Amino acid sequence: MKIAIIHSCFVKVGGAELWIQHVANRLVQKGHEVFIIAATINSKLLKFHKKIRTINLSRYDAHHPLYYCFIPEIIRKGKLALQKIAPDIVNAHHFPSYITAYLYNPQKTFWYVHEPYPLFHNAFFRRHATFTWKARSYGWGLIYRRLDIKYARQIPLVVSNSQFSQKLFYEALHRWPDEVIYPGYCIDPSLAQNEHLQSKHEKRMLVVGPSSVIKGFEYALKVYEVLAKKYDLELLIIGNIDPKYIRMLETYLKEKRPGYDAIKIEGRVSSTELAKRFASSHLTLYCSINEPFGIVPIESILVGTPCIGFSMGGLNESMFNEELRQFLVPYASLSGLVNVTEKILKSNCRVSHKTRNLVKKRFSWERTVDHYENLIQNIKETS
Repeated sequence: MKIAIIHSCFVKVGGAELWIQHVANRLVQKGHEVFIIAATINSKLLKFHKKIRTINLSRYDAHHPLYYCFIPEIIRKGKLALQKIAPDIVNAHHFPSYITAYLYNPQKTFWYVHEPYPLFHNAFFRRHATFTWKARSYGWGLIYRRLDIKYARQIPLVVSNSQFSQKLFYEALHRWPDEVIYPGYCIDPSLAQNEHLQSKHEKRMLVVGPSSVIKGFEYALKVYEVLAKKYDLELLIIGNIDPKYIRMLETYLKEKRPGYDAIKIEGRVSSTELAKRFASSHLTLYCSINEPFGIVPIESILVGTPCIGFSMGGLNESMFNEELRQFLVPYASLSGLVNVTEKILKSNCRVSHKTRNLVKKRFSWERTVDHYENLIQNIKETS
């Protein structure tokens, strides 16, 4: 089958980009012909299979101010590219890709929703958003929301990455997504089987990807500040860090607060190194606020490391059984986070092999792509 996957741009490694990369690569391995179309594609950042053809539509990505001036041109070029390719199925993901796909052929289009605007429409986010986010929300509401509602109602099929995303999408755009396709994990847990803590400190707490203000890193830092007074505890931070959190860390270090000399920042690491960091840590703190799904908890659990977070959003789906839910606490409960973290530090508990195997089976990319194939086959047969 000939499949076109169209996205706004590929200039960062986020949940949506990883989903597209893994699905596209596995579809090619299963014999499908796949095309990736976007305004800009950073092929060095995202490794697509050599048989996948990538098509750039613009010189500007979505972070460039001029990008929005060229949206009509991007849509026009995208439609022409689709007409030339003549795919059986078009998988749209983000504005304006779903408009391009719809203009090509609505009956061959489905919209995959990864993070459906929680900051703009969800009441919880509106109460806790910064002034900047509220301003963006207002601007987005004036310009894009009308388009999103229009095409959300007309596109025959909408697919989301979690049941929680289904709910957010309905709140935002008054259309209930038809299917849920869970993403898979991106590490190989077998590479970390014999990994142990290699640090001058007795305990390690891991934080992965505090890349935006909804990742709740301030809670992780508060937990660390409390427990660094009682334990020889290292805080290891991996992945992109939001500028707000960088400033927060700079203040922490400057004021020489508890454990300031045991905070280590590594930035982005390979999937192999990430698996090793999970395995060599006593726990992972993932305090994200209403996360649509959450790959980090799954990957931490796969290597046996408990992951602590808030019992809200997609984490209620990724942390799906009693063993895992004991690591979840009510939102904003600092005492809850501290208590669960301290319990793990004292007991050195690990996630059972039974639960690890359940996670491995439930959230594999093989299962994701099998579900995806069934879905696109049904679209092809009915279009």
